[in-house]
Parts: sequence; C-alpha cells; structure tokens
Amino acid sequence: MVWGAFSALGKLELCFVSTRMDGREYQQHLTQSLLPFLRRFRRLGLVYQQDNAGVHVSKNKRRNDLEFVPMLDWFQTKGINLLEWPSRSPDLNPIENLWGIMVRRIYQDNREYQTVNQLKEAITEAWDSVSAELLQKLADSMKNRIIQVIQRFGNVTDY
Repeated sequence: MVWGAFSALGKLELCFVSTRMDGREYQQHLTQSLLPFLRRFRRLGLVYQQDNAGVHVSKNKRRNDLEFVPMLDWFQTKGINLLEWPSRSPDLNPIENLWGIMVRRIYQDNREYQTVNQLKEAITEAWDSVSAELLQKLADSMKNRIIQVIQRFGNVTDY
C-alpha cells in the first residue's frame, strides 16, 4: 500500500506501508513524515485532510498496547487541524485525482512490471515527477470542491 500527501507547498516523501496498517503504524508514519512538514510551515495554519478510512479514525488499540492514542486524540495532542469530513464524500480529496494521474503514467503504453520492486520504482518515479503546478492546481480546487459538496447536499460532485 502507498501513502502520500501534498499541499500547494509541495509533496511529502512517498511511503510504502503495510497492507494491514493500523492506527499505531499510521501514527508512527505521520510522526516521521507529516509532523516535520507541518512544523516547517506551522505559521500558515495548514489543515490536514484525510477521509474516514478506519485507520484514519481508529479508536481501538491492540491488547497490552499502552502507547496507542486514538487517532482523533493524537491529532489534537499534536496540534494538527483536521478538515471536517462528510461521510460519502471522496470528491473532496484531491489526492484521489493525483493517484489517478499517477496510475495513468505508471501504466502508460500498457506497461507491465515483473517484480514488486520494479512497480515501487515506477510509483516513486511518477510521484517524483509530479509538478509544483499540478499540486497548486489540485490544492486550489479545494474551495470549489467544498462549495459543490455543500450545494449538492453531500452528493456526487464534478470532481
């Protein structure tokens, strides 16, 4: 599984995470990648956007896991502002558009990969080739995405 994040200010390092990522692994990953990015731009008051995937809102901890903090509490203790996410609204997430662009690049000309490492290299190359202009365009689309979700009462948007 692949995790990535971006803003108009740039993109974070792409990470390959386990297919069974739980809240604890998610917190570790965010600590290593998201927190340093947010610290660099802390004066801008950035808002982190994620959907309501189970790992993103996890409350459950493993047995004997005294260190796990429920995700929403973790974000609050780290001072991370979250975009309130309506249910059934994947239209709001511009990373989904970016993943689509990357998939088309990775598999253009019906390209196939023989190994997982070859595929990871292609994914990383596609991520690295994403331009600042594209990131800006996707970030700028947020205002219109939110307006459409409100206007359409949470139904499907043009995104």
